[in-house]
Amino acid sequence: MSETKCRSIEIDFDVYKLIMVEKRGFDEADNDALRQLLNLPDPTEASAPSPNGMTGSWHREGVELPDGTRLRMTYSGTEHCGTVADGKWKFGDDFYNTPSQAASGVARTKAGDKTNLNAWMYWHVKRPSDATWVFLDKLRNGNLG
Repeated sequence: MSETKCRSIEIDFDVYKLIMVEKRGFDEADNDALRQLLNLPDPTEASAPSPNGMTGSWHREGVELPDGTRLRMTYSGTEHCGTVADGKWKFGDDFYNTPSQAASGVARTKAGDKTNLNAWMYWHVKRPSDATWVFLDKLRNGNLG
């Protein structure tokens, strides 16, 4: 999976059925099921160590996202995917300190402008220990642990 943008592809019905059969639950992403079918490693487990040797979790407003947490947001019809690395939100070669900075850095409005929104309401996260994706805002509000 690309760290900056997920790509849409056309598949036939037989391939779609195989993906659906492979899913471990309704909340599992199609991409995760396809990776399993293709025997690809989990991208969070296959990541290389940081060049500066640092590791760490991202912390804000009572939320902790450990290194390797997967990030995704769909905005204006485009899905953006990244990971937490060295306590920052990483998309390609770019790093951000907050969800809003990340959204503004990777997402654009339909007119092509940077976003200006409460990004906590848009981002989904999947920590290494999570079985499913979770809305970031639910973690902040203490609804999930």
